[in-house]
Amino acid sequence: MRRIADIDILDDQSLLRDMTVQGWIILAAGVALGLAGIALGLLSPRGVGVAWFLCVAAAYVASLAVHELVHACLFKLFGGRGAHVGFGARWGMLYTSAKGLVLPRKQFCCVLLGPSVIVTAALLVAGALIGQPLAGWAVAVLHLSGCTGDFAMVRAIAGEPRALLVEDTEKGVALYEDS
Repeated sequence: MRRIADIDILDDQSLLRDMTVQGWIILAAGVALGLAGIALGLLSPRGVGVAWFLCVAAAYVASLAVHELVHACLFKLFGGRGAHVGFGARWGMLYTSAKGLVLPRKQFCCVLLGPSVIVTAALLVAGALIGQPLAGWAVAVLHLSGCTGDFAMVRAIAGEPRALLVEDTEKGVALYEDS
């Protein structure tokens, strides 16, 4: 194995700026689509008020924790007993780490994208089930706007076709090719 790239998701200032911009773009697009949904009668603003906003905020905070737990479960699923999972926070980001764990690129991308798909879908379904699809939409959009670190790492992995293996590192991921 030969190391061909390192992606530093915690300290690369250019990458952090790009992630922030992407988060705002996702948030703006989500608001625009939500407003369109209201205008088309697909999402109802019924019940929107202070309590509604507090519930959305609480659900968003909970979604962050669940997001990280899904990463942890996927690291354990693909990494088995050798996966030692830890959690942390830096620069306002929560993260899950299985430092030193090396997985095939497709499995690592599943670990990275799994929470974005699973948690977002669960939020939309939960909103519909409790009769508050707009709240589900709002929390889902907020959640997705915070997934830009995962998206950045997947883009880096996909952009390097020689990378067959991916290692979780202290600050992001390392990409490897066969030597």
